[in-house]
Amino acid sequence: AYRYWRSINVDHNCELALMYYQQAATYVASKITTASGLMVQRIHLQNEEEQQSTQNNILVDNNLLQYYQLLADRGDPQAQYGIGQLYYFRDAAYDKALYYFRLAAENGNINALAYLGKLYSEKNDFIKQNNQTALQFFQASAEKGNPIGQTGLGLAFYYGTGIEQNYERAFKLFQASAEKSYSEGQLMLGVMYYNGHGVRRDYNLAIKWFQAASHSGHVL
Repeated sequence: AYRYWRSINVDHNCELALMYYQQAATYVASKITTASGLMVQRIHLQNEEEQQSTQNNILVDNNLLQYYQLLADRGDPQAQYGIGQLYYFRDAAYDKALYYFRLAAENGNINALAYLGKLYSEKNDFIKQNNQTALQFFQASAEKGNPIGQTGLGLAFYYGTGIEQNYERAFKLFQASAEKSYSEGQLMLGVMYYNGHGVRRDYNLAIKWFQAASHSGHVL
């Protein structure tokens, strides 16, 4: 619904957006009991297919966070992943993000595996950087076809971070990610064509993928 409303990788269509929002509202309403005392009005948490283009647009009514916290604590992997993203993007509470991404990953959420890789590959005050651990999570998610994991693993091969530098493998991973419309993968594919790393230099293809990344919401 959000994609159709905001024209993210699809044509703008208010009717389809309304239809999907109604389905979501019906589902949420069916989950709420009068005993819970929880009233849901508005929330946007990224789903399995959301791209980087909306990572900075996570909308949450703080009064509603309890409801999704409840779902997460009951073992819902999508809610666990969503709560993890809130802590990661909105609050920069990386220790709490780590906790919920771990729960989500243990319950089968592939995106959470990739974000565990991101947490361990980045420097922050809560989690000690560990490139080998990051690689394990990126590899696990990439093997399942996750574009975030493919890009993370591709970056490791591109820069030689925790692993021997290999432009050819990086190119294949970025290509797989880009074909799934993941903006960072599209950007890096453009970079490789621009620099001629692991592939014949081709400015036309570089521009093509830079434009694709821009259309997918990448600010660079």
